[in-house]
Amino acid sequence: MTTLEILRLRQAALRVRLIADEVGAAEPMRHGDAADQAVRRGGLEQSFTERELLLEQMRAIDRALDRLAEGTYGMCEACGEAIAALRLQAIPEAALCRGCQAEAERRARVVRVRIADEPEDEEEA
Repeated sequence: MTTLEILRLRQAALRVRLIADEVGAAEPMRHGDAADQAVRRGGLEQSFTERELLLEQMRAIDRALDRLAEGTYGMCEACGEAIAALRLQAIPEAALCRGCQAEAERRARVVRVRIADEPEDEEEA
């Protein structure tokens, strides 16, 4: 199976999952007592988070398809080096080599820690 076929298959599978999530989220919450509805709302919040992750995966696949069409597929977007074949087999939409991905994740953790450490604004004075 070619890289293009693999990416298109992954893209189609994500579309199916997104449609299934949309159908589930569209169901009315009119049945059950307040506790049942609260549990359902919590499930919807989790569903929205999962939907965002699916949409990000879809965007990554779209970008990989663009790189494939441009002839830059398999090259790290950060350092320009070739991405290892085994990494591309495991994650065909990978845009970064292993080293650059690790660095990006490290930076993201630092940003999250900084945001978590920032004091909240006190508007009441």
